[in-house]
Order: sequence, then structure tokens, then C-alpha cells
Amino acid sequence: MLDKTRIGLVEAMRRVAMSISIISTSDAHGHHYAMTATAVVSVSLNPESMLVCVNKNTLFSSVVADADKLVVNLLTVNQIALSRDCAGGLPQDSRFNDREWEVLETGEAILRNAQANILCRKSKMFEYGTHTILIGDVYNILVNKIIDPLIYMDGKYGRFKEVK
Repeated sequence: MLDKTRIGLVEAMRRVAMSISIISTSDAHGHHYAMTATAVVSVSLNPESMLVCVNKNTLFSSVVADADKLVVNLLTVNQIALSRDCAGGLPQDSRFNDREWEVLETGEAILRNAQANILCRKSKMFEYGTHTILIGDVYNILVNKIIDPLIYMDGKYGRFKEVK
């Protein structure tokens, strides 16, 4: 049974609206892997860096542990299906069948229609509790003109609406 503090933290975090990203990486054989994530933040502007948290009991965690690079693909509201696919809706080997994926000449898999693709070199990695925490130094960014983020809160998808 979960203790009161853990239950309280889960309930509190369900009230936090988070932008959804798909994190992509590849293994030494060039096979691509992807997972949906909300635990993604910028760490610093000098050096430019991102932080991503990954449940350490996943295949993605073991692959990214050995990878040199990862990509943070910031999703738009039109990418709900991709978010579900990469949150476990599809096996890893089927997640890249969608035509929105593009493999760059340098080998990174990006989502063409994402709000942005933030390409990172893994700089630091450590475990804390149930998660692996990755810090990546940003070496390239592709930004789309679209600003319409896919938001996740209380187990539901939504979109941002400006309050005037």
C-alpha cells in the first residue's frame, strides 16, 4: 500500500500541466527508440542543456544509458497519437513507422512537425529512486513556426489557452 506522502505527491503532480515531448535515441547498431515524457526541462543557458527523467525499469532507459545522443521533440496538439504510441501503445520497433519521423544525415531521429527538436549530447547521467536522470548538452535546435503545445494534466491531453 502506498504511504500518505507518496499518494499526496501523486495527487499534487496530477495538477501540474506539462508539455509533452517524445525523446528519441539510437543504439550502437543504429536502431531507433522513442518514449513519451513530461519530465523534461531546460537546465542552463550556459552551457545550453536539457534534463530528462526516464523510468529506469524500461527498455528505453537501458538503451539511452549506452547512447551518446538524444533528441527532445516538443509535441504539438496534432501529435496525440504519436504520444500514445510512444507511451507504450506500440512496441519500440513499430514506433518509427509514422511518416512524421525523419532520420537526419547525422543519424538522429526527429519528428518533422514537432514544435521543436532539441538535439543533445549526453553529458551526465545518474539514478535517483525509480528514475534515471539525463543531462544533455544542446548542439542543435530545429524550431517550427507552430506554437501549439500538447499538454498533459490529470491523465488527460489538452491545449494551452491564453487567459486575458
